[in-house]
Amino acid sequence: MKMEECKVKTQVDNKVRAYIGETPVVLSRILEERQSILSELVDLVTGQDVSNILIVGSGSSYHSAVAVQAFVEKSLQMAVKVQYPTRFTNEVIAPEKGTLVIGISQGGKSLSTLRAISKAQEGGLKTVGITATKDSELAKRPDLFVPIACGEEQAGAKTKGVAATMLTLLLLGLEVGKKQGYYEEQAYQEWIRKIEATIENLPVVIASAESWVNQYMNEFSVAPQLMVIGYGPHYAIALEGGLKILETVRIPALGYEMEEYMHGIYNCINEDNHLIFLASEGAEEEQRRLLKMRKFLGEHTLKTYVIGGKDIQRESGRDLLMSLVNDPILSIFEYLIPLQLIAALVPLKKGINPAIPKFTSFHQQMGSKLQ
Repeated sequence: MKMEECKVKTQVDNKVRAYIGETPVVLSRILEERQSILSELVDLVTGQDVSNILIVGSGSSYHSAVAVQAFVEKSLQMAVKVQYPTRFTNEVIAPEKGTLVIGISQGGKSLSTLRAISKAQEGGLKTVGITATKDSELAKRPDLFVPIACGEEQAGAKTKGVAATMLTLLLLGLEVGKKQGYYEEQAYQEWIRKIEATIENLPVVIASAESWVNQYMNEFSVAPQLMVIGYGPHYAIALEGGLKILETVRIPALGYEMEEYMHGIYNCINEDNHLIFLASEGAEEEQRRLLKMRKFLGEHTLKTYVIGGKDIQRESGRDLLMSLVNDPILSIFEYLIPLQLIAALVPLKKGINPAIPKFTSFHQQMGSKLQ
């Protein structure tokens, strides 16, 4: 499958936007090279010593794992748990001996993730480091290193690396499921075809979403805060979208699971609220409830935006209804793009370079990452 980068001309060098454009190529390459990337990890997971998996990571790494956790767990036919590293290191009761601990950090410098790996090793557990930086401490310290094959990403706010992490974990589930007989060859190949179709559609998603962001640029650029609401695996996409937007647009931006939003969060609604609803397919009742909630909240603020497929009835000109493959699981890659583009494009309107963190010495002063 050949895939070209989705590029755009901008007035300034926008690295974050450029990396989003590289995402289809990156994902295509990972799919093609999946067996060489994952063969050792597949062998480890299918060995007799592994009975369950614990994935630890912070920020985007955590969100990536949460997005695919249910699929991986079902495919592996074993418990897969996702935790923040500090939650793991502070636990009193140690995991059972058959636990495989996987630490994820794109840059490989997260000290909390490295501490979690060290704790696992002290408890005699097998460990894996998944990182894009092959000479990093996270690549060296664990028992096994697995690459995030996304290439260099010189931006504080990661985009293509997030999609690459999600696909790497998803393919782990698929490859292990095939080896263990959970997926017969026909089902396995059908998943590969669906992944290919989703990747091939990403340039269409990028073009549609970029036009939408530019159309409502004046609204997004003055938003005092923003919330993203999703359900199922798209809860993780809501979390990641909120993180990206607050990193670069530099306003309070939060992601919520739909039902959790209904438990008190709605009380903060006012006419200045900007709400993005991820109306993904595969959960008809959840989608119905999400759109019902949008209608209710739309009576209190005009700044509501639905992201979904073209089969959704348009309630507002602000809605982004696109041509999507819209697989219930794989659409995480499609719904992520519009949120990343808000994070890439809106900062320019505010005079912010989205690739450069506001405080470049923060991690050094706080001791949260290796230098």
